[in-house]
Amino acid sequence: MRKSVADVLKSLDGKEVTVDEFDDRLKNQKIIYLLQEFDLDFGYTYNWYLYGPYCKEVTKDTYGHPVEPAASPLSNTEKERIAAFGRIFKSNLSDPEWLEVAASLIYLRKKKYSQQKLSAIRDNLIDDMAFGLKNFHPRFVLDVMVKLEKEQFLK
Repeated sequence: MRKSVADVLKSLDGKEVTVDEFDDRLKNQKIIYLLQEFDLDFGYTYNWYLYGPYCKEVTKDTYGHPVEPAASPLSNTEKERIAAFGRIFKSNLSDPEWLEVAASLIYLRKKKYSQQKLSAIRDNLIDDMAFGLKNFHPRFVLDVMVKLEKEQFLK
């Protein structure tokens, strides 16, 4: 059974989830994606869209129209994992561009370059995010990549 997106996001910083601005919705999408990559299974499937990985069900659930009738409460283990994620990425959670690049790098690594060593595709990922699929500054992409590697999110 799915978890409440609002509960998951609120557990990161104690604030109510907002969806008023585009950046709010983008952050919600990317944080849930990254949490799933942090070994928390919320049952969402993401596909590539204009701003990186996107899941229509996350949007529906965030707007208060859950796909499933009732969300199960977060377990203590899930709460601990979410808190650990929050500590690692605390300074990045309010930056929609950072979250977009981080989620996109991980998604592309898994979907497009899964069979190759990271060292062999580093430049490809930067090119995809700076010149191909997106238009981020290469240095910014590299900085995000370094942090993800340091925290073993990007392997």
